[in-house]
Amino acid sequence: MFKGTLLVLLSIGWVQSGSILFYMSMGSNSHWNTWQPLIHKLAERGHNLTVVSPFQDKVLQKAPNVKSVITEIDFTKATNSTAVFSGEKMMNFAKFKDIMIAGQNKVMAMPEIREMVDHKPDFDVAIVFITSIDAVFYALTEIHKIPFAFYFPATRIPAYDFLMGNPVNPSYIPVEFLNYSQEMTFLQRVLNTLVLVGMETFVRFSYWMSISPEVQRHLNLTERPDVWGAGKNAELLFTNSHPIYDGVRPINPNTIFVGGIHCREGKALPKDIQKWMDEAEHGVIYVSFGSILTGSNMPLEKQQQLMNTLGRLKQRVIWKWETEEMTNKPSNILLKNWCPQQDILAHPNAKLFITHGGLLSTQEALFHGVPMIYMPGFADQFANAARAERLGFGKQIDWPDLTEELLYSTIMEVTTNPSFDSTLERMSSLFKDNPIHPLDKAVHSAEFLIRHKGAKHLRPANRHLNWFQFCCLDVALFIGGCLIMILSFVFFMVRCLFRCCCGSRIPSAKLKSQ
Repeated sequence: MFKGTLLVLLSIGWVQSGSILFYMSMGSNSHWNTWQPLIHKLAERGHNLTVVSPFQDKVLQKAPNVKSVITEIDFTKATNSTAVFSGEKMMNFAKFKDIMIAGQNKVMAMPEIREMVDHKPDFDVAIVFITSIDAVFYALTEIHKIPFAFYFPATRIPAYDFLMGNPVNPSYIPVEFLNYSQEMTFLQRVLNTLVLVGMETFVRFSYWMSISPEVQRHLNLTERPDVWGAGKNAELLFTNSHPIYDGVRPINPNTIFVGGIHCREGKALPKDIQKWMDEAEHGVIYVSFGSILTGSNMPLEKQQQLMNTLGRLKQRVIWKWETEEMTNKPSNILLKNWCPQQDILAHPNAKLFITHGGLLSTQEALFHGVPMIYMPGFADQFANAARAERLGFGKQIDWPDLTEELLYSTIMEVTTNPSFDSTLERMSSLFKDNPIHPLDKAVHSAEFLIRHKGAKHLRPANRHLNWFQFCCLDVALFIGGCLIMILSFVFFMVRCLFRCCCGSRIPSAKLKSQ
């Protein structure tokens, strides 16, 4: 027994135990799922963790070195999930901003949080969910001077690249929501540039300026804080990106790609699902629209279209359906209110994934090599769907365009065209072929911050440059002005010399002719 314990301890290796705060005041379940593996791994390695989030975690509740603070702020209230089926916007930004402010008020009223704000806590580093830049964040990082890193669960967006000093060139780096490829036409580059400038102006001078007064009020500050500027002091940014689908972009060493951090090999399925998939002669189609687009919110017309189409198929279907009840359900459909998604996708009989198109679902399908049909409704899901079509491993159907024939023909195309499987085989291999697993990379980076008390040597100086300084427009104007002055001086001197020389000869020539 003693020898076995000793071997386990030796295999773990020496780890400098640290005190880490994970701060996510609000977010969705998928957001939580992206950094849950990192939290679990750091807890397993013996670090003392304080985890502030909206979600309960059974694993963390049992860990003696983890303190959980549950905010219970419902991110989904900022969404109108029924609007997606008619093609309307699912997210109301003004409402989202109001929920951010209301959430900040609720968090600041919690005794555990107030204690951290009023008295400097003993944290070696804080890892902050990047949308949680609020009064708590400002107090911990600017007042208490705790080194911090950002965590962003989606692919990179310009606002956070600017914070980290990463170059954002609109000539070939498209704004996520425009659904452009990196090879843009002239008009696309024009629109991409205008949208980029408009978005950054709005984010900085509308959104963050509305947050700053709330931070000032909660912390009793005499001056209006620069909350956006405080974000520029981040040591690192963990971003759920991977070049295979995010494209090639320039990054600084302070930006850590952890795309696929949650992806893993399949585990044993529940017995009923295992039997259902093992006995599927023609394979299984898995249907799930995430945690926000629930079946109860789906109009009956859309439910019927999906059910009728799926009932025509020779394949079996596993449909994530919250109630596990459906009137006139076809015999080839199995309803489950919860599904072990990665384990289903890892099964060799998984032939197709019909999905809302969230990034985590996309990464899991890429990892396990399952083609997708996207039915997007929110945020980056449209960009994910457009990217999948462009790269050749998925197809997109918009909810307002949904018909039984369109869905059936799309399913037939994806399940019978071998190009989807060959593309996914190549992309899955590229996605997995990393020198170090994204989770191990994230763990090393977090422990690096503990060992070295931050990573100030990785902060680029361009974070504090104005846009015209970053683009060297002031230098270009200065050099251009100098050149104009020099050329003007040369032109003036040549003109004077020409007049002096030619002007003195003309009268003498006239006299000789007379």
